[in-house]
Amino acid sequence: MRISEGVEMLQLTARAFNQDITLNPTLVWNNEEAILIDTGMPGQTNQLKEALNELNMSIEQLKVILLTHQDLDHI
Repeated sequence: MRISEGVEMLQLTARAFNQDITLNPTLVWNNEEAILIDTGMPGQTNQLKEALNELNMSIEQLKVILLTHQDLDHI
């Protein structure tokens, strides 16, 4: 979901606590590099790569990962 030019809220799905949940890492980028704010849960790397691919980006373009707090979805 596009927030503004160069800011995208990603949507990753997971099963946690016996229910389906959606996690929303946020991507801030320009043509050269990207910053990922929060990451999703362990095991969601492929979903993250797919979400980046939909934006014509690769995981190699991530230069900074910013974790806003310590929690299960930020490991």
